[in-house]
Amino acid sequence: MEELFNEFVNEHLFKLSVGVGVAYAGVLIAMGIDFVFGVKKARQLKIDRTSTGFKMTATKAQKYFSPMLCLTVVDVITSVYIPVPAFTLLWACYCSFCEFRSVTEKSWKKKELRDAANTMKVIIENKDDFAKVLAEILKEKEVINDAGTK
Repeated sequence: MEELFNEFVNEHLFKLSVGVGVAYAGVLIAMGIDFVFGVKKARQLKIDRTSTGFKMTATKAQKYFSPMLCLTVVDVITSVYIPVPAFTLLWACYCSFCEFRSVTEKSWKKKELRDAANTMKVIIENKDDFAKVLAEILKEKEVINDAGTK
């Protein structure tokens, strides 16, 4: 029995721990690269680098590593049948792909998306004023359409 346990630990858990270590390290490196390029792009766009922006990296890490930890537990459970941490490695590949896409996005695209989000925020905050303006525009359009059909 002890020999069986030692064989399991030596063969399965060692391979599993190496695979999990590689997966976690890969995601950490990808996040670090994205962080460096994010700061660089913020400098180019003359955006303030504040603690709020840096906290987004911590939030991203939480979003990546919480499911990754759960998948690691699943991989430990299934290590009897699958000697490599397949689920953890798949999640690590997905997270690294997302980070790669983030790095390769053009900074002007991100600025346009940020500007559109800010515009929508202003509209939502001032929805009563926006509704009044929209009602006036529609009323003017009806007057013009009525004048054109007579």
